Amino acid sequence: MAGPERVRSVKGGVVLVPRPGVELPVVPSAAPFSRPERRAAAYVRRHGSPLVLMPMALDAGQQQILAAVRRLGRIPVGDG
Repeated sequence: MAGPERVRSVKGGVVLVPRPGVELPVVPSAAPFSRPERRAAAYVRRHGSPLVLMPMALDAGQQQILAAVRRLGRIPVGDG
């Protein structure tokens, strides 16, 4: 199965950690001059994954996202 191996809750975000050998995308940004490659590299350095959901930029809060993952994703969820 492709996709995230697990989901981690971090301060200000939700990180979808990829399975070994799986490449996850970076979430598009509304910033006009944002470079996805640079943002992905920064997320990987900081969080171990390019796919980081920032609830402040979404219509759902961190706890809502984590609850949806638990309910629908069948992916392990943890902190840090």
